Formats: sequence, structure tokens, C-alpha cells
Amino acid sequence: MGKTRTVRRKGSGGGLTNTTLLQWVREWNSADQSAKAFSKRANEVKGRLKDVVLAQGYKDDKGHLLLELPEKVEDIETLQAQRREGTSLDEEAAFELLKRKKLTKQCTRTITVIDEEELVKAHFQGLITEEELDSVRVKKVSYAFVPIRS
Repeated sequence: MGKTRTVRRKGSGGGLTNTTLLQWVREWNSADQSAKAFSKRANEVKGRLKDVVLAQGYKDDKGHLLLELPEKVEDIETLQAQRREGTSLDEEAAFELLKRKKLTKQCTRTITVIDEEELVKAHFQGLITEEELDSVRVKKVSYAFVPIRS
């Protein structure tokens, strides 16, 4: 004998019937599973194509790698591995440079941030009341859609 479940719903859902609700869940679940499978496959094939362009492509004047297709595929005639360049600061090397040049004070700044762990510790030490602690905390409520599977 199967188990009986009580399904709770807030309000009438605007006249939503159980049949319609179940159909929407089936449609969403099917579309969601298909989207995940398509996305995974698209990323796998894209990775292979990128590897081919990196191995066989030629550089253009901007440093991008191009691979012309032997024939158009729908509206695609060339694949490109776009060159992207960025810089980041090597902080250790920068500090050494600033020390050598005696520019540490000029080229650095101190930023004051709240140490939340210490704030809570002050509360437990009795230096800040529960009400005071609650008054500086912002509570946010959000809802994530999560199907609960059996």
C-alpha cells in the first residue's frame, strides 16, 4: 500500500488545479533536465573546437587565432580563439619596490573594516547588548526554487 501525503498550499493558487500544477512541474522538470544536458554537451564540444583552433589556427593582427572552416555551417564560416589580456599586481614585488623607493606611505592606504568576529566576541563579553548587536545586523530573506526529489 502506498503512503498518503498531505500537500499544503497557501491559498488557492488563483484557481490552479492539481492537474495543472502537476503538468507544470513535469514540463519544468523535463525542460530543466534537457537544458542541463544540452549545456553540458555544448560545453564539451566547444572545448574540443577551441583546442582545434589553438592547435591549427593562424594569428591575425590582434593576436586572435582563426580557423577558417572548409565550408559554412549555417552562418558560421570561421572559428576564433579570441586573445584576451589582463594584468594583475604582484603585491609582494610591489611592496619590495615601494620599500626600495621609500614610497610605501605615498602609495598605500589603510582601510578600516569591521571585524564581525570581534563584534560578536564583544557581545559575549557583555560590552554590547543583544539589542545593540541586532540593531547593526541586516536580515535579508530570499526564496530559492528547489524541487524536493524522492
